[in-house]
Amino acid sequence: HTELDAENISLSAEMKAYKGNYFGDPQSLLERIRELTYELESENASLKTKMAAYEEARVEFGDPQTLCEQLDACIDHSLGMIPESFDNALEQVELL
Repeated sequence: HTELDAENISLSAEMKAYKGNYFGDPQSLLERIRELTYELESENASLKTKMAAYEEARVEFGDPQTLCEQLDACIDHSLGMIPESFDNALEQVELL
């Protein structure tokens, strides 16, 4: 019974300590949030710059997905344009 009491007391002490650490006093929490916000500012700024550049490129060149599809179509078209005689010539070269 005494062991249980002792364990109970130490558990409640741990809980208090945990709550204290977890929630902290509002002032130190605010300070921590300010620190984190400050740390993230430069990262945020560079992300905004990247997003702006991406948006500019998208406006100028179109959506990346569409661009890839167009490129694939161009490649297929170009391959289709190669005359058979060229293929034959390649085979002749490979035979040499």
